[in-house]
Amino acid sequence: MHFWPVQDNLEVSVAVQDSKMCSSLRNWKDDDIRLYAWTIISTTTCLFTAILSFSGIKVLSDLLIHIPEEMNGVECVRAYLLFILAFSTLQLAAKLISGAYCDCCCPVDMSEEVWVVADSLRADHGDEVEEKQVRTKTGLRSVAWIEGVEVFVEKRKLNLERSTMNVRAWAQLLAHLSGFAALEAGGALQHMEWFRETPLRAFVAVIINQVSIGILFRGMDLFRLYTIYDKEDERVVMLDEAIEEAENDIVSLASSFLTVQVLRFSLSGKLPDMAGRISPYHPSGMFTIG
Repeated sequence: MHFWPVQDNLEVSVAVQDSKMCSSLRNWKDDDIRLYAWTIISTTTCLFTAILSFSGIKVLSDLLIHIPEEMNGVECVRAYLLFILAFSTLQLAAKLISGAYCDCCCPVDMSEEVWVVADSLRADHGDEVEEKQVRTKTGLRSVAWIEGVEVFVEKRKLNLERSTMNVRAWAQLLAHLSGFAALEAGGALQHMEWFRETPLRAFVAVIINQVSIGILFRGMDLFRLYTIYDKEDERVVMLDEAIEEAENDIVSLASSFLTVQVLRFSLSGKLPDMAGRISPYHPSGMFTIG
């Protein structure tokens, strides 16, 4: 008979309990609790998807171009090129999905109001309803006759809502992927010979990484500013908001991890690798007890 180790049993138990808790929060009666529960679930799923995607891209890059460990400078250049590629993909995807540059992936009329099902208990909640099915067409709320049943409907800017949701979803996913790429680039910079000597120099690498990212952000913003003419267009506003949130995610993700690396370096006396591991451990840092 095979028994799982205690650690595996604990992990399975915790996973089951977390699943039960998430399920209960997703169906909570309070609207705010449901909103935050789904937000947390969405963000967590997005983070895991981004890190797995970036890991795959990194492995593919290593297979295509093998760089010896002693060539830290070349590895740093490759890491920054991967970050630029990831962030450029984010910019391009957000521009195409929002329709700020072309209408190939976005409806033309974003201000169009249509009747949609307004009954959250129905499976077709939020789906568009033909106007001929609506009983009273004046106002913003009415009743429609759908498959022999009277259903509450309301007028909403469905094209705008769907486009906003798509832009935010892809922008968040690619922002996290770009954040991990920026983290990798900053880690490669920290592990160059001069920066890895002391914690202070490693922190200088964090500052250089953040300044470099900021310069790239500003350059992209200026390019977007001079290539978009109608600043008041809803699609342009949607794009600007999505890019701004993405840039904040990238900066916060990269700076927090790299700063923690510096703190661990100052305490342990050894700079962790880019995965956060310290091997072997040398207790000879700034604060040593015993």
